[in-house]
Amino acid sequence: MHKTIAQTVQSATHQLSYFADLMRQAHPHLLAHSLAAARLVEKIIPFLPWGGNISTPVLLVGAFLHDIGKVSWPKELFTKYLLEPADWALVRAHPVTGANLVRETWPDVPGQVVEIILQHHERPGGGGYPRGREPGYLALVVAACEVVDAMTHDRGYRGALPVEMALTEITKWAPGEVVEAMGRAMGVKVA
Repeated sequence: MHKTIAQTVQSATHQLSYFADLMRQAHPHLLAHSLAAARLVEKIIPFLPWGGNISTPVLLVGAFLHDIGKVSWPKELFTKYLLEPADWALVRAHPVTGANLVRETWPDVPGQVVEIILQHHERPGGGGYPRGREPGYLALVVAACEVVDAMTHDRGYRGALPVEMALTEITKWAPGEVVEAMGRAMGVKVA
């Protein structure tokens, strides 16, 4: 039986609310960062060259859920400065943990959302983690937005950095049009 559009929207709304609750319970920063990353994706969309083949809802949901795997972390890991090898293992595993959690609890999740979750820490040329594979374009869009948000907000181990510094960082691996869109959306000239 096929779901109606209303049933699909209701299911998605229920699932996203569930995931938001999980993030809020894990650490208040996690939910705030996930929402901010999705808002930044939404902000740059008008400046991206879509070509009509990218689903905005999928991109926004992927941005919101990109760090859902962190709900499995111990609370102290969110603010820990010097990470031990066991901590790094949890950090590197969170994309896989998140993708598995989403697949298990939301069986009809769009596959591209799962790919964004899995790939948001992968980098071109096979750098990054968890698999050291080439990321897809949507994952790079989300990665750029989440990195800029993370860098420009206070963390337990450092203060917020200037937007220009964050944009310089993402130029090392994000597609040029994504960096340019970010700069335009934020009113910052990209060098």
